Amino acid sequence: MSEMWAAFGRKLAERWVSVLLLPGLLYAGAAYVAHVLGHTHWWDLAGVGNRLDALRVDAKGQGGGPLLLLTVVVLLTSATAGLAAQGLGRVAARIGIEPWGVWPAAPLTARRRLRWHRAHTEYLEALREKARRSAQGLDVVAFDTSGLVRARDRICLVEPCSPTWSGDRMVAADTRVLRAYDLDLESAWPRLWLVVPEPVRAELLDAREKVDTSCRLVGWGVMYLLLGAMWWPALVIGMCTLVVAWRRGRAALDACATLVEATVDVHGRDLALSLGIPCEGAFTHDVGATVTRVLQKPLQGG
Repeated sequence: MSEMWAAFGRKLAERWVSVLLLPGLLYAGAAYVAHVLGHTHWWDLAGVGNRLDALRVDAKGQGGGPLLLLTVVVLLTSATAGLAAQGLGRVAARIGIEPWGVWPAAPLTARRRLRWHRAHTEYLEALREKARRSAQGLDVVAFDTSGLVRARDRICLVEPCSPTWSGDRMVAADTRVLRAYDLDLESAWPRLWLVVPEPVRAELLDAREKVDTSCRLVGWGVMYLLLGAMWWPALVIGMCTLVVAWRRGRAALDACATLVEATVDVHGRDLALSLGIPCEGAFTHDVGATVTRVLQKPLQGG
């Protein structure tokens, strides 16, 4: 047990250093540069070096106490910046991934829904025309229905209900599972987590960690934007960080949602069997409906 706790402590310390402290040290350095240079002398990095040399000489002349105090202050500042970026990342996740709970943005949602319906209508019309021409033995090469499907799915895989693509991507996973198996993913997921093999859990945790990392990157981007009030190059750093975070976040969220759906596809039958629900062969709509009814635990007589 002591060895297990020691290993857990080492892993936690390594994660704290890599996730919070090191990016925080980089931010603390950028903040010091911003404080020294400001907007007027934004390019004078040599001046920053001279200021650091002066601090080092002054600290040595006063003994080791001031140098130790400076080190502690830098570490605390770095850790505080890391915690702040993590908090901002959680806010970004709340706004971007679960916008239906916090966004007063019905017009944006309506606009995305209108775009989706237009793309869906184009696809259905092309599909009907392609079927008609095929029945008449005519050429159907010009009807690229797969391209129209991709154009629609780039907006959302299902009818949008959020003002952001990220929010709709996780909703789409729930909706697609419900349509395919009549399975309520929210109530099924904790039980499904208990029956999937350890390698699957590791893949899911890794996918979720990539989403969280992208959200933290958004937090760092916002922090650098704020620093831009003192030193304008920080604005460029912040904007570049936000662009990278946005691209990585979309890819990570799409991979995570796809993996969640795949877990239900592959291990939904295992969930049914673990609950004592017969499932001969594939995990079907009827089996999923039974699983949902069992997991939601309806009141007797309700």
